[in-house]
Amino acid sequence: MSSLNTAVRPEKKLAQSPAKTSKKPMVSSALAAMILFAILNIYLAYQNPIQFDRYQFPYKGWAWWIMQDLKSDKSPHNLAFLGSSLTVSALNSADATYYNKSVDMVYYHKTRYFDETLEKALGANSENKLGFDTFNLSTPGQMPSDALMTLMAMIETGHKPDVIIYGVAPRDFIDSELAGPQDTEPFTYLSRVVDISPFEKEIFTAPLDKINLALQKNIYFYKFAADFQMEAGKLYKSLLIDRLAPEPDKSKPFTYWDRKKLFPEYKKGEFHPYANMCAPSDLSKPMEYIDNSIEYIHRYKRMNPVAFETQMNFLARLADFTDKNGITLVLINMPVTTDNLKLLKKEYYDHYWSRLKPFGERENTVLFDMNDHNIFKKPEDFHDGVHMNARGGIKFIDHLVERMMRSPEVRKALIQSGTRFDLKERQQ
Repeated sequence: MSSLNTAVRPEKKLAQSPAKTSKKPMVSSALAAMILFAILNIYLAYQNPIQFDRYQFPYKGWAWWIMQDLKSDKSPHNLAFLGSSLTVSALNSADATYYNKSVDMVYYHKTRYFDETLEKALGANSENKLGFDTFNLSTPGQMPSDALMTLMAMIETGHKPDVIIYGVAPRDFIDSELAGPQDTEPFTYLSRVVDISPFEKEIFTAPLDKINLALQKNIYFYKFAADFQMEAGKLYKSLLIDRLAPEPDKSKPFTYWDRKKLFPEYKKGEFHPYANMCAPSDLSKPMEYIDNSIEYIHRYKRMNPVAFETQMNFLARLADFTDKNGITLVLINMPVTTDNLKLLKKEYYDHYWSRLKPFGERENTVLFDMNDHNIFKKPEDFHDGVHMNARGGIKFIDHLVERMMRSPEVRKALIQSGTRFDLKERQQ
């Protein structure tokens, strides 16, 4: 027995020995890699040797196109519109129809009919010169958080308007399809362009959002993941695609439309030239009305009190921001149909309006309630439950300008802005 025990023990030692020695190099390598990564991360974070273009993004949404236009546009803009698709629809439909020319909404950010109507209302002529060049910052689904970031981004490009006209509706505060400000397309892009640190706590409230924010702040490669993705894509294309698999015959290039057929869900909300055209309407004929109740039943399904308060706080931040920057804010309660309001509980709308009304008492802020069903009627003025058609858009601009002329504060701001704008143009 003694000799047998003696024979077994060395075998156990020999069997354990390789396992112990094999773990040491692995642990040491992993630790060294972590230390190296930490050093590299600290160096990149503090030295910031790579200068990425914050205005570029893999996803070309509506906000992306607006910023490309503002960056390249050297002409001044003394007025600007903010708002959701309600504003987009009214302004673009009016311009396309009044001037009988289709507009590509990817590129078109003007409000010609509004500018000309405003100049006429103020009596602009050869002696009384007033100039207005309004930029349309409105985007589909825009929330007050998006609106604030969009205006901040506009000013970042060197364009500072004197007057902001912002159209809002209940959906902008209680959209059940959005959990928070970070869920919108404009936020995803504009958070690269402007500093959102002053209101991070209002946006990132969920545990996963807080973790994501912490990773972005502390890990360089995570923060600039989209930038590295774009650079890698360029490198891949130049080294492999262009050399090994060059594009086929240019007479039949692979277009955006070909991609949509093959991959309809790929970058579904991305915009492309000629993909979003607004055509003129024949005002002598009845216009088509589409019932979009199903969409708004889902949007109004659950009123999230936290989301509502968050967006009201962002509207207050926007009013503070405009006041601080010497900008007059014209806030508009947008027209929607009675059919649409029936989908929203009356107490919800009453609560929305009760919170909106005090903004009209703020410094440098004026509130117009234009949700008047005696003026804007279904179906003649609406394309669906909330979006105005060309007839409604023209009517909306006419009544808006009339309301602005009746407000001494707004009229004064417009005259000062129009005069300065014209003087600047003549000096150039």
